Amino acid sequence: MSTGDIIGWCNADDLYLLGTLHIINEYFERRPELDVVYGDYGETDELGRPLRVRRETHFSPFLLRWLHINLVPTPSAFWRKSIHEAGIWFNEDLHYAMDCEFFRKALQIGCRFKHVSVLFCDFRRHSASKTATGQQRKEFELIIRRDPGALRRLPLPFYPIARNICLVTARTGRTIEKFFRGCYIEQLWRR
Repeated sequence: MSTGDIIGWCNADDLYLLGTLHIINEYFERRPELDVVYGDYGETDELGRPLRVRRETHFSPFLLRWLHINLVPTPSAFWRKSIHEAGIWFNEDLHYAMDCEFFRKALQIGCRFKHVSVLFCDFRRHSASKTATGQQRKEFELIIRRDPGALRRLPLPFYPIARNICLVTARTGRTIEKFFRGCYIEQLWRR
């Protein structure tokens, strides 16, 4: 039902930071080749007090496919409406990982992603949030099993081994990039 060209999804307990929509609008105007732009976010407690800043990695199709978390944090992500016009929607049968599946489908149709090192929102952590339940991992695993990609060509006995190698490689790659970009040091420093 949106009439605009750019879509964002901010949950009821999250907040866009001042200037976010202006920055996003300018970014999409300057970079018409991009379909999805995502940034970083701050985590707050139930009362809105800052907990930490979460810096995300530069975009990688491999990481999007194999991480057990969403590489593209939804509250700090914006995308062109044309993705929906191409038939890519959120799977309402999923309760925790519908955003990850959406971004994976967008990648499959050739959408181009870009991470920008800008804080776009505050993500509120509290005991009643879906994130606090720890159920996301099960749905991420389900999504990965549904789409094994090139691994489906392997003989069945080798598939679990190759899958685990991909999972470990994705986690390791993300950790190394965040380490060398200083993301973990920034988290410690801000505490």
